[in-house]
Amino acid sequence: MATIGETTLTPMALAVARYKGEDFRLVAPLSRSQLILVARPNISLRALDQVITQSKSQPLTYASLGLGSIYHLVMEDLKNRTGLNATHVPYKGGAQIVTDLAGDHVDIAFLPLAGNTVAMVEQGKLKAFAVTGKTRNPSLPNVPTFDEVKVTGFDYSIWPGVFVPRDTPESQVQRLQVILSGIKASPEFRKVHHGKRRDGLRTAQPAADGRLLCVRDQALSRHRAGNQAGSEVS
Repeated sequence: MATIGETTLTPMALAVARYKGEDFRLVAPLSRSQLILVARPNISLRALDQVITQSKSQPLTYASLGLGSIYHLVMEDLKNRTGLNATHVPYKGGAQIVTDLAGDHVDIAFLPLAGNTVAMVEQGKLKAFAVTGKTRNPSLPNVPTFDEVKVTGFDYSIWPGVFVPRDTPESQVQRLQVILSGIKASPEFRKVHHGKRRDGLRTAQPAADGRLLCVRDQALSRHRAGNQAGSEVS
């Protein structure tokens, strides 16, 4: 099981990866979660427009799971669209990102709207500014969509799916698809995923995935240019 990050974005971003996105074939997506822009609890800002405005005179920091991760690329797209001024702070794990956000050690980040994210927002341990997608999430009905705060078409999501090697026989792929369809339709599966406050069993929007690839290329170009400049200075 994997996401677009592991199978497509990571091998394109990291030269050390020993595989390529085309080495795999998606059998079936399992679920879909919106993304939510959150901040450390003691940040004084209360709305996204305030975040953007203040960042231009007082740059922020943002956390992600590293160069080429979906959280990195989505934030880079937000920066491109709005002029948000924020420095990337890469992490090796999501748990540490949440810990450092709650501890006021990093300013903002995108997180999946699943797991304990909702509870931390409700408890005031994280401050929420907006969610991706066309509609608000019923788990956090007071948090606006990006469309509502004038960042239109910001329809990203994270979706785990089952992948197999590209050369897997078609008969085996079809058999897996039948099995997975039955699992996803089962009461047990739906109870678990709705219990985690997922926003339904839907696939990610292809247009958003394609936009991620464009943002990835821009981010990688800036990263390489920075590395080259650093080498020349040293």
